[in-house]
Amino acid sequence: MHRAIRAAAFGCSIVLCAASLQACTHHEPPEAANQIKTYITVHNPFAMSYTLYLYWQGVRTEVGIVGPVGTAHIRIPANMAYPGSKVSLVAMPTMLPNPTLYENFVADPGANIPIELSKTH
Repeated sequence: MHRAIRAAAFGCSIVLCAASLQACTHHEPPEAANQIKTYITVHNPFAMSYTLYLYWQGVRTEVGIVGPVGTAHIRIPANMAYPGSKVSLVAMPTMLPNPTLYENFVADPGANIPIELSKTH
């Protein structure tokens, strides 16, 4: 009888070890793998460089520089990209006293939004 109890206990411990091993080896996919990437493509027709910032929910985040008569491809941070998300691009000239430029856009997931800097806004 003791042999049957030991065998049952041993069998239970094997099952529990196998279950816990399975739980330990399961890995969630990286967060970035689950997200659809959103981009803006900024074209600068002017003969000066601009530092680019995204302004969203009261926070300004530097995202890059676009050179003179150049183009920059910028990935929108995942927390800013959701349906209907209103974001502002702020382009500050690297050489003052030129004006700061502003462009508003909607950062829908998966979009590639073309933006041309303009002094008319």
